[in-house]
Amino acid sequence: MINRFSECEWATVRVKVIRVSNGVPRQVGTATFTVRHSMTLHSTSANWGGEKFQLSKARTTGEGGGITVNVTATAGNGTTATTHYGPHLLDTGSSGSVTYTTSPMRKGRINGKTQTRYVFSSTKPGYVPGSTGYKSATWRCDNYYGTSGCAMTDAPTAVSMVGIPWIDDGIRKLRARAATTATRTAASPCTG
Repeated sequence: MINRFSECEWATVRVKVIRVSNGVPRQVGTATFTVRHSMTLHSTSANWGGEKFQLSKARTTGEGGGITVNVTATAGNGTTATTHYGPHLLDTGSSGSVTYTTSPMRKGRINGKTQTRYVFSSTKPGYVPGSTGYKSATWRCDNYYGTSGCAMTDAPTAVSMVGIPWIDDGIRKLRARAATTATRTAASPCTG
């Protein structure tokens, strides 16, 4: 789910467990886990610490147990992501967070679109280390109106016109007409 200032995303990550035997790498198992991200941006601040993530306990095959994973997040276009997560065994669930800091922007500035890039590095003694990753939804930060803030760029914007007298009157008239139409439509018989 994504809206203008938040994203909730599930991802499935599969780690291949590889061991080198007689100079030949061979897959000997897997570890599969889900990651739930919950990111909340701020419309009035380009610095936000509103991302949390949870890793499930891994489902394993073969020699997939005992893997340690570390998560790093990076951002771009003037924003730095700092990951708060230590290496953790996939044998149990875990959680972490990401904070974001954006360089100061002059009024009228719109930073380019960017995405958070997540990398999951996995290690297990005696096995080949590996990494995999994916990206978040697209977002950007700006100081267009003199107040810095960030938003998801693929979500529709909403502008409030509440409190402007001629707009309020027009909205009331449209709503009254829509209510009448809706009542007539609801009262009409259904045809097959």
